[in-house]
Amino acid sequence: MPTTVLEFMRDFPERDRGPCTVSGEGQNDYICVVCPGAELLCKICIVSTHEQLPFHKIKQWNGSHFEACELRGLGIQVRLGHGGQVCPSPQSTASWDLISEHGIMRVDVVFCGCVGGPGVAAQLREMGWLRWNGNNVCATERVIEQMHQLQL
Repeated sequence: MPTTVLEFMRDFPERDRGPCTVSGEGQNDYICVVCPGAELLCKICIVSTHEQLPFHKIKQWNGSHFEACELRGLGIQVRLGHGGQVCPSPQSTASWDLISEHGIMRVDVVFCGCVGGPGVAAQLREMGWLRWNGNNVCATERVIEQMHQLQL
């Protein structure tokens, strides 16, 4: 029995592929390499369990091996300004490069467009993200703290 995600992924071709272990429906082609005790899930379940975890790394079985799969490619958007809920007046979706403790990834971000609502910088800060170099690049507070500690 594999004890790590990497062992699980290595041994996957020899496993029986069946329905999702959570929903019992879709094909179990996705696994998160960040979640402890990760299990194979279908697309619907991997999306529903990672809507609030945009930093996690997902792998998808392609028939012969696992390959990287972006959460944004599965339809996940990070919604700002309303605690992750849908804004009644959203701005258009923008792609941002996000530097987190799990690496650099591109995420689709939907900013709140409510009249009198917080600006872009304030919405990013609410998420614990800090804008980097003025472009659509952010780093998490945790990464900034780690960089600071490394410089001491």
